Amino acid sequence: MKRNLTEELERIHTITYGKKVIEEQGFLDKILKGVGLKKDKVDDPKKADLVSDDVQEFYKTLEKAAEQGGISEQERGSMTFQKEVESMQIGLVLLGYQLPIHGVDGLFGPETAAAVRKFIQEKLEKKESISESTLSSPIGDTSVSSPYGPRWGKTHHGVDLKASSGTQIKSPLDGEVIDAEIRNNDCGGTIYIKHADGYKTRYCHCKQINVSKGDIVKKGDVVGLSGGGNGEVGQGRSTGPHLHFEVYKDGKTVNPMDHLGSEVGEFVAGSGSSKADTKATPEMLIKLIELLKEKGVKSEDLKGLIDQSVKGIQVSLTGDWLNISKDLLRKWETFTDKASWDENAYRGGYGSSKKLVNGRLETVTQSTTWTKQEAEDTLDYEIKNTYAPIIAKQLGLDNWNKLNDRQKASLISLGYNAGPYFISARSYGKEIKYAIENGNMELAAQYIEKGPTTGAGSGSHYSGLQRRRSEESKIFLS
Repeated sequence: MKRNLTEELERIHTITYGKKVIEEQGFLDKILKGVGLKKDKVDDPKKADLVSDDVQEFYKTLEKAAEQGGISEQERGSMTFQKEVESMQIGLVLLGYQLPIHGVDGLFGPETAAAVRKFIQEKLEKKESISESTLSSPIGDTSVSSPYGPRWGKTHHGVDLKASSGTQIKSPLDGEVIDAEIRNNDCGGTIYIKHADGYKTRYCHCKQINVSKGDIVKKGDVVGLSGGGNGEVGQGRSTGPHLHFEVYKDGKTVNPMDHLGSEVGEFVAGSGSSKADTKATPEMLIKLIELLKEKGVKSEDLKGLIDQSVKGIQVSLTGDWLNISKDLLRKWETFTDKASWDENAYRGGYGSSKKLVNGRLETVTQSTTWTKQEAEDTLDYEIKNTYAPIIAKQLGLDNWNKLNDRQKASLISLGYNAGPYFISARSYGKEIKYAIENGNMELAAQYIEKGPTTGAGSGSHYSGLQRRRSEESKIFLS
């Protein structure tokens, strides 16, 4: 009776709402759970999928990531280096760093980036004493819209602080004004103040300057007003209102975020930034390993952060879905025998960022090469051991097993291009899952066609990806 009632509720809901079934699924689930007809899913999206509880293997994964140059922040939905990222996330959590939104999910996104930056600041960078280096925010409570460091192929020597045009700029310490002038250069309206202990601060894009060279200012004195808006006096090289703020120590620029208090919120990639810049450097990963070993991490510590439901997940190799998947991927991922940079990673073979070497997948580097057979072996291994199991796990084995061979191949092709976690990491993936759960394959095909058509790194639209999504959608319905 329970099974029939559940199916009937879902059938009526699907007929009544059509496409709205996806948006309303959470509401329906609550009703079914409330009367004991639906259980919570076993998969825990906040736990690692690819890391085992073998402590030595855990350390080897981190060591290898360090040897290969570290790990760079990824665009949302990209799951490159997911095992390495999961291992790093676990290490950060075990040392007390929080990943508040998605937890150990294999994505090096904004939350993980914030934890990495905090780790680097606290464990690797030496700071001056509080009495010497703590500065108050020049514009009060705000956040960073563009961070210190590499940006657009150049070095950004300060931070851009969010500020409306006309916001008061206050001196963060006592000091002497050594420059105060509106110029026709990148900085535009410029204020430069010399402080004690070798510190100086500089402010750009000021629309109004209230001080003159040689003036003595006290902490909190209003020295000018921020600008930066198009056509404003003192705009300089700015595309919108904000305050560019630099800190110098002994003549060299330093990261202002190392000297500002909690008034200034951390930069979060993706909110006003065109590029994700945070990197877990080799030095950072080596330090992470060192501290974890000092802590004495055990297998039991790892188990608490690993999704146990992924263990033993196997997909049946019966049917022709594996061969159909290979044919699709050979068509869309042209074979190359040398690695080249593609959007967010070095790739080769059949467009893979991994290569099978002695039974293990290794990350592709600029010098990696393939024979045709090596590419075939890697493709076969990745489909059977990475893409199919992860996609099946996210769908649920019951949903996976009710798909025909061409439908499975369609999802594998999509996952190979968009990342194997697209079902849980992307909104269109969740919509595909709910449509499959409700037996609405036409709706699932529509959302497959709405999959990504832009590059993960560049954001550029590719007509080839649009054609690929259309073919995957048609194959799913055939």
